[in-house]
Amino acid sequence: LNAEAAEADADRDGVVRFPGNDALFVGEKYTLQVPGANPTEFTVTDGNEVLVLPTMVLHTPWYDAKPPPSHARERAEQDVSTLDEALKGGLADDVSAVVKVLGSRNAAELQVLRSVYKHKFRKELGEALAQKRLLNKFKSTLLQTLLVRSKPELDAISIFAATQEKENKDKVVIELLCTSQPLSLLELRATYSTLYQKDLLDAIKQVSAASSGVASASVLLCGLVEHAGEASQASYDATAAADAAELRAALQEPDSLAPARVAAVMSRRTRVHLRKVAAEYGDLVADIKKKLQGSMQRAALLLLERSEDYYARKLEAALFAPDGTLHAETLATVIAARYGRDLSGIAHAYETLYNRALRETISERCKSFPDLHDLLLALLGSCPTYDP
Repeated sequence: LNAEAAEADADRDGVVRFPGNDALFVGEKYTLQVPGANPTEFTVTDGNEVLVLPTMVLHTPWYDAKPPPSHARERAEQDVSTLDEALKGGLADDVSAVVKVLGSRNAAELQVLRSVYKHKFRKELGEALAQKRLLNKFKSTLLQTLLVRSKPELDAISIFAATQEKENKDKVVIELLCTSQPLSLLELRATYSTLYQKDLLDAIKQVSAASSGVASASVLLCGLVEHAGEASQASYDATAAADAAELRAALQEPDSLAPARVAAVMSRRTRVHLRKVAAEYGDLVADIKKKLQGSMQRAALLLLERSEDYYARKLEAALFAPDGTLHAETLATVIAARYGRDLSGIAHAYETLYNRALRETISERCKSFPDLHDLLLALLGSCPTYDP
């Protein structure tokens, strides 16, 4: 059941009626997916003419997130046959077929494709892509394998990998948590627990404790996860001035008290709202740089920065590395993680910052790697039109 697709209307009593003739069967379990909310499961009982569902907390969805089209499963059935034939080969033409399929499906549709592939071949599509020796031959294989994972999986894997690093453990964690949205953080915590049988908060504390001088960041990073369920509801224009006043007071506290008090505000608000708070404050960035240190400072500043600008700069650094090389792995990880989230905005921010289109830059810099070139351009072309 999809509330958006059903074009539901609410009457004066708040009852939502779904048009159409689809049947709900007594005793069966269904999932109601409302954009911006976690899926809600319910079971139909005999005699129900009105289904009373649990209250949902709505979150602002990523603007590039789109549902799969109505014909996604039928198209996936055709796609998996194409992919299976291509993966039996491993030649350039076969990789082009893989690129053509993966580059023309939105993020939600790729998950339908993954499900159909697993059902038909009893194997994860990502594993099949990696196992056919394409990893050693073609630059796009990493991007392919990342694309077919869900976004919460990608986030969870990134966090777990950070816990295994010997140094700079906090860099990935700060980047991921401080450029996310509340709903994604909720999904990340649930997925991390499923994949690793550990609480995400423990992983954050482990990373923070192991990184030099970053203990003070833990309270902010853990707070973002702990308060993700309430951040959207607590972020509205009327509180911006009060939040700014609280942050000003917090930044005047002694060094030992300021981080926790700053975190108490910033961890309970959305990033969009925090930029409104910064506008009310006036010189918030300057005061954070004066008062906070180390990773606490980096995390607080990143929460105030547009994720689009941050990742546009990261892509520029990958495209034009100081050593003159192309960092294909960074390109793959950024594009895969932001596709279906805010990639269209990142492309817009890139052009604003550097006065050249991201597509054109990638086309020029990646021309030596045709498969990577074609997949990156296809993904950018599949993004919705960005509306500032």
